[in-house]
Amino acid sequence: MLVAQAPDSEPKLDLEKIAVNIMTKAFQVADYDTVEVLFGKLSVENKKTFLQEAVGMTMMMSDMSETSMPRTLMDTAFFALMMNEPAKQHETIERWSAQKSKQTQLLGRLTLSLFEQAAVEKPQVAKEEKRIYYVEDIMEHLGLKNVAEIIDIITAVIEPTSWKWTKDDASFDVNYGTQSLAVRQTAEVHAQIEDLLNQMREKVAIKGQTVVR
Repeated sequence: MLVAQAPDSEPKLDLEKIAVNIMTKAFQVADYDTVEVLFGKLSVENKKTFLQEAVGMTMMMSDMSETSMPRTLMDTAFFALMMNEPAKQHETIERWSAQKSKQTQLLGRLTLSLFEQAAVEKPQVAKEEKRIYYVEDIMEHLGLKNVAEIIDIITAVIEPTSWKWTKDDASFDVNYGTQSLAVRQTAEVHAQIEDLLNQMREKVAIKGQTVVR
């Protein structure tokens, strides 16, 4: 007896990839209306993928000389898209918009819309805040001789790549007189630090307040 295949087991179509393929073919035959409509439905990454292909095709259709318009646009486009340089982005748009070709004008409009979308969707960097931790009690009961040993534990266990060590932008400021740490980090990381220090206190049966301010 034949059993119908469950819907979940059917391969899922990558609609954006299909759209990019359609747009590439439409661009080749100068169907720019189709390109522009579908472009607006793509994610930032797929927009970048299409633009790289489109600029590449424009370059291949040119005379390939070093001074040719597509060659120059190719260079500025890749800098703008891959290096995220605002000055290069504006230069690319200005150069494209100055061209008489409908093809290059289209690329200019599409690139501008990509830059605008990427700016809106740019992930926000979490705000850092400063908190002070007194660790003398932990050091005493664990037999630690230097506050730096607490720092080593914290940075090894919690978000190892997130710490800053430069003189003017360090994540830690140590007060050896009070055996305390002033830590600049995000709220999420501070929560992990509090949890770690509390666990260390519980391990040696110490009671006390971790964060004082």
